[in-house]
Amino acid sequence: MELHYVGISAAFDPYAQARPVGRCAECGAALYDGDRVYYGRGTDHVLGCGQCIDAGFAREEQGGSHA
Repeated sequence: MELHYVGISAAFDPYAQARPVGRCAECGAALYDGDRVYYGRGTDHVLGCGQCIDAGFAREEQGGSHA
């Protein structure tokens, strides 16, 4: 059995995933393909991206109030 190398297509872009696809409506952080965006009960209210949620938890742990 012989294996033959097939070159990468000219259309292949290895940096495509490194480019942001949008911005978080709450904090403005760059969002990349596969990033999570958190919504409220309806899909029209954005709670934030992973960075917003992490920052919120960090503020609560540093002395913010817990409900």
